Parts: sequence; structure tokens; C-alpha cells
Amino acid sequence: MEPYDVIMFYCPQCSQRNEHQLFHPEGKQEHYHATNIPVHVAVNITSIDLSCEGCETPLNICLEDIPARQYNLLVRLDCSNMGSGMDSWYDDHGRGYD
Repeated sequence: MEPYDVIMFYCPQCSQRNEHQLFHPEGKQEHYHATNIPVHVAVNITSIDLSCEGCETPLNICLEDIPARQYNLLVRLDCSNMGSGMDSWYDDHGRGYD
């Protein structure tokens, strides 16, 4: 079995606790919170798309751009496959607001 560590984070949409297994050579099956990740773990994190375990919202996790002594996981909604929203409100033939 490939060595890994687990990073715990919360979904920004529903606040569900999620865990991500990060496979890397120095993994010892230790658990870390998304804030202040140790350097030996953080250097192995790459941007990855996944879904929330609670609401199945598409998420993207990566490292925040912060000072080099602290490493935090950035969790954000993946809106790349979502529609443009309420654009119909602004067109001439919208929802009957003429």
C-alpha cells in the first residue's frame, strides 16, 4: 500500500467535514487539519478536483499563497461546469418583466 497522510477540511458550501488522502513518499497515515499543514506534507499537495462527501458539490483544493512558514489548504467551489446564473433577468424576453 502506498504511504499517505490525511488532510481534513470543511466544505465551503455545506460545512461538511471531508478528508483527503494525500499519497506521498513520507506518508505515515497521520491526520492534519487544513490549516498549518507541515512542510513535508504541503510540498506534495497539487491542485485536485473532488466532490464534497456531504452535498457532492464540486470542489478544488490546492495550497494558498501565503508566507513560506505556514501552509494552508484552500478549498473553493468548482464553478467551471455551472451555468452563467440569472442572465435571463437581463434579456428583453426574460421572465415577463416587460
